[in-house]
Amino acid sequence: MQSLTPLSLREALLSNNPVSNRTVTQLCNGRESTRIIGIAVDRTRDLNAVQKMAVDWSKGRCVEQENLVPGMDLSIKVFDLAALPATNVSNSSSVANNRTMTRRTHRHGKSGAVVVKRGGNLHKRVTCSYIQVVSGDGCGSLVSRCGISAADFTKYNPKTNLCSALQIGDYVCCSADNGICATHLIQNGDSCEVLAKQYGVTVADLEKWNKGKTWAWTECKNMAGAECGPLVPGTILSNSTTSMADLNPCPLKACCSNWGFCGIFPEHCTIHAPEGGGPGSKLGGFENTCVSNCGRGIKQNSGPPAVFSRVGYYSAFNFKRDCLWLSAKDANTDGSYTHIHWAFGDIDSTTWKPFINESRTGQWDEFKALKNVKRVISFGGWAASTEAATYNIIRSAIITNRDLFANNLATFAKAEGIDGIDIDWEYPGAPDILVDGAPIGKITDGLEYLNFLTILKQQLGADHSVSIAAPASYWYLKAFPIDHIAAVIDYIVYMTYDLHGQWDAGNANAYDQCDSGRCIRSHINLTETRNALSMITKAGVPNNKILVGEASYGRTFKMATDGCWGPMCDFTGSKFQSQANPGRCTNTSGYLGYAEINELLSRSGGQIFHDGASNSDILLYKGDYVSYMTPTTKDTRRADWKTLNFAGSIDWALDLQAFTTDDMAKPPDRPSEGERGCVLGEDLTVNSGDLCDFSCNLGFCPESLCVCTYTDIVYPLPAENSTTGIIAWDEDDVDLNRLCLFACKYGYCPEEVCTTVPEDDVAGTNDDDPFAVDADAVRQANEEFCSIFKDHSLRDKSTAQCYNVCEPQLEAAKEAGKTSNYGCMGTWALDQPIPWTNPVRSSSDSSPTFMPLFGTSVSPSCTIRVIYGEGRISDKQYAPGRCTCDNWVLNEIADTIIEALPIIAQIGCYILMSTLQLAFELGSEAIPGVLFVLDARKLTPEK
Repeated sequence: MQSLTPLSLREALLSNNPVSNRTVTQLCNGRESTRIIGIAVDRTRDLNAVQKMAVDWSKGRCVEQENLVPGMDLSIKVFDLAALPATNVSNSSSVANNRTMTRRTHRHGKSGAVVVKRGGNLHKRVTCSYIQVVSGDGCGSLVSRCGISAADFTKYNPKTNLCSALQIGDYVCCSADNGICATHLIQNGDSCEVLAKQYGVTVADLEKWNKGKTWAWTECKNMAGAECGPLVPGTILSNSTTSMADLNPCPLKACCSNWGFCGIFPEHCTIHAPEGGGPGSKLGGFENTCVSNCGRGIKQNSGPPAVFSRVGYYSAFNFKRDCLWLSAKDANTDGSYTHIHWAFGDIDSTTWKPFINESRTGQWDEFKALKNVKRVISFGGWAASTEAATYNIIRSAIITNRDLFANNLATFAKAEGIDGIDIDWEYPGAPDILVDGAPIGKITDGLEYLNFLTILKQQLGADHSVSIAAPASYWYLKAFPIDHIAAVIDYIVYMTYDLHGQWDAGNANAYDQCDSGRCIRSHINLTETRNALSMITKAGVPNNKILVGEASYGRTFKMATDGCWGPMCDFTGSKFQSQANPGRCTNTSGYLGYAEINELLSRSGGQIFHDGASNSDILLYKGDYVSYMTPTTKDTRRADWKTLNFAGSIDWALDLQAFTTDDMAKPPDRPSEGERGCVLGEDLTVNSGDLCDFSCNLGFCPESLCVCTYTDIVYPLPAENSTTGIIAWDEDDVDLNRLCLFACKYGYCPEEVCTTVPEDDVAGTNDDDPFAVDADAVRQANEEFCSIFKDHSLRDKSTAQCYNVCEPQLEAAKEAGKTSNYGCMGTWALDQPIPWTNPVRSSSDSSPTFMPLFGTSVSPSCTIRVIYGEGRISDKQYAPGRCTCDNWVLNEIADTIIEALPIIAQIGCYILMSTLQLAFELGSEAIPGVLFVLDARKLTPEK
């Protein structure tokens, strides 16, 4: 068959002189877009003009331009493989002008329909002849292309809405088949949607034809190529004694299911095989059974470590945040850490030498000066490993410059006098971490990593440690030859946090049973943590080289339904964008530092409780779900890790745990004189008295404690007072201390809020001095005072301050599994009227907000849930009270009620006790958490 080619056009051009600036040859009139052919030559390099011609051809149009003149005819023959609408055409003609020359050719030969059949008798499958829908097709054109009648077309394609639902790429039949199904061997990347499109059927058809008939068929959403066992394509069964189930084992010795999938979830690891059943058989009523490397138990690959270590990561970049600062000299926050990791060092991509990029001058020297702790520098991290501008630096250092980089790291560690090197490459071999749309991981990354770490340890020797950070995810860890890596390094930082996060959105495979792919799950879930520990120990890593991760931060989700936080409840947002409230310091949606969580509890309120199912502490706040760890939860987990011979624990990150003196010393955030800023504000809490009233007038109005009510050009600052050692009575409240420092400096220092640090706090208390003041005792006594509001709807807002006072007792009771309570008791006599007091107003008419009312009780089988309200309170009468903690009478009442009302336990075991005097006088709710009413007459559910 002869066709229109660049060669025929070349010969035509060479036969004409002169050659025009633009030449176009096209076969187009009366033809569909997919059967048009055109060639354009533009000697002026006008690409835009050529592209416009291509657009015309793609839409089934011939190129028409006013400056085209007839050129010469081209004689060609065209044979179509399917019928086209009949068109009367003549021999080709040509047009030309002084700029362009165009040639149009139109030829039709006899059509031939393609029939796809299998040879043999009729009992073998006979496929219908078919054509594919292209742009511009409708049922009329398809009938014409098939060369059949409309009635036959309908008979062969009986779908009722076929003509209205045609899509480009669909297939239609031009003849009948014999009804025998074809087969398709599943390949990597196949899905029901892809196969339905490929074969011109629906997903529902595939389900109907395969369910209960095809071996290993479950349902379309679970279909994928087999990874393990005898189902892996290309597997050759040998005559050896190897069981079929043990063929193609999973990486890391992970569990293999009967459908050929690898993983660590129960659907991969639990055995549901009948007694005496063959390989891959399963009991009725179960979809899965494990066939190899089964079980989720934690292996014992070593004895205990010589010392149970505690590693803490110090974020050297923490001074780049607006707050939540920690100096390196204070990095060993509680004195119990054995190793501090500096996160992170940088790498010069020219010399492959490490260097320090400090967020505040002097921090590296402070870090090196730490005593009684191992000082280790870490390189990498998520951002450096994955972002377009930096990902190739650590890759190239490890893979293509490994000898030089390893030598430079060893030289650096010895010259700086530090104790070790930690590598945090996230993650070698990962197939789904993309830069510019392409995966950056390679299948050989894991081996390259092992080679580099081997050389690094040889260079550093026994006097310095080498460690790596490893993911607690099968998806990412499977590319690590982790057993071989463990053999050459000193310890592994096992990141058993971030088990879930916003990035999971839409990915059902990230969960154990979550069809929506956006289920709210704790990022430090204990069951999943133990699954991860099973995975790494099954892979052969010694227990005494694994440090288990703990988090000093919470992962947050915006609940799709406020209050629905269970494991099958959904969160909102996309995998790239969380809709949760960001922290005021970390300023990242989906992430809150532990210090920020505590600040929210003390100020804005929320519901807190310990979720026993996931062994996680939970905060529900403004529609957000936050999973995090209290110190008590960390302690109980460490006790477990010790019994399992693990090397220790690692904490990310030390600088997220608490506000420090670095935050308190931060200069006020106020505009310069002459600039616009806050000039009038009010206090959001009685803790600050009327400090906001004073400080906001001068342009310093921290939003955690104050609300700015008016902005204007800021006033000049008054003369400074020479005060030193100023602190707030609540010395843990960072912004309250900043307010005291600022206000006292400029002439206003209310004694009920601010004080000075006594010399005895620094030099030690002199027990022989009768006039000595114990500032801690005074502060503690002041913290125990609280207020009870007459407006009983505000009782929940008051619990926050008494919670802080009573937290040690509550934590101890929780650890012991006992009922506990806290709250604000009135200090008036029961036979006297309640002494309601009007709030003291400041000069700017600001008003106090709230103090505590009462707290909670729990039963041993339940979790603690404390309810706080939201918003600002104005002009509310209150009565004096004092915080009470772990009152045994209230514990007895709570236990009695819980035993008498099982429904309470079913909906959360939450009881909020109020003073009976106040409850009876006001007829108010005393158990609002689960909406029960306690008064002198009834105990009934309330809507």
